[in-house]
Amino acid sequence: MRKFFLTVSVVLILAIVVIQVSSYFSPFAKSMLVRLVFNVGATVASHKMEGHVPEHISERLDVPYDATDKEALLDIFSSVDLEKFNHGLPTIVWTHGGGWVSGNKSQVRNYAKILASKGFTVVAIDYSVAPGARYPTPVRQALKALSYLNRHAAAFKIDPKKIFLAGDSAGAQITAQVANILSSPEYARAIGLAPTMKRENVLGLLLYCGIYDPAIVDVKGGWGSYIKAMMWSYFGKKDFQNTSGFKEFSVVDHMTHDFPPFFVTVGNGDTVMPQSLSLVRKAESLGVRHDMLFFEAEYSPKLKHEYQFDLDSDAGKQALQRALAFMNARLKDTNQETKSLISLQH
Repeated sequence: MRKFFLTVSVVLILAIVVIQVSSYFSPFAKSMLVRLVFNVGATVASHKMEGHVPEHISERLDVPYDATDKEALLDIFSSVDLEKFNHGLPTIVWTHGGGWVSGNKSQVRNYAKILASKGFTVVAIDYSVAPGARYPTPVRQALKALSYLNRHAAAFKIDPKKIFLAGDSAGAQITAQVANILSSPEYARAIGLAPTMKRENVLGLLLYCGIYDPAIVDVKGGWGSYIKAMMWSYFGKKDFQNTSGFKEFSVVDHMTHDFPPFFVTVGNGDTVMPQSLSLVRKAESLGVRHDMLFFEAEYSPKLKHEYQFDLDSDAGKQALQRALAFMNARLKDTNQETKSLISLQH
């Protein structure tokens, strides 16, 4: 037994040395380690949610949204029978997280089903991850998914005028960048990605634990070297901070007053908490409507990255209820605006 543990220890030490040395020349090893850790964590979180998933959720899995891209797939969930229901529902389009190097739509499937049970059609999209795919591939894919959903809204029981865009972690950043493209024609032209959905049809955003302000990304903390590896993988250069893509990537630098209303939350023990605070400050300076759920520093236990998926915790339950309240308020406002417009026309 002693020999076994000694062998394992030696192997682990050698693996760490190899990762550290190779990471000077390539982000691959550390990115793969991040992928492993994130995928395991997401799988565990999804499994823990199973007890909260209601029965009788209709689903369509692995629907291609771009025939030229084998990784461009999406899942659709609803509490109604998609074959028999005859009108569209408000729809949430969810982009999964994973540090741009990992993750897939199946990891948010249970959460999507829970949201669908509240009266929404929920669409979870897949996108290509780094280092196999680099910026801005996921953003382009997300835009193509929106275009596809617009064209097939009737078939999937989607109300194309009542869309919520949502994402967690890296997916929150992708979602917010897509929102910038939809709300700022100048920004869209500058980065060469055309909007594929009308801005007025996006009623709001749900943003969980994302990165929105790369200027304050902490690359010196305990996760610093891994954040560097993720960014290097995503942007394709070790000196990623000096790439044009890195500047475009910033949500706060390109946000305008037309940015959609949003709900944002992050845990008090999450290293990316300053990102959400920066997003809120920028929104307040522009007069962008927003709701936020933050926790006092003393809140215990500390809420780590992606805390919202733990529906056994009070904080996770609170995040879900606040997100639902935000969306229902936006739907109520929109219905009132529609009624007012009809009344003026008559």
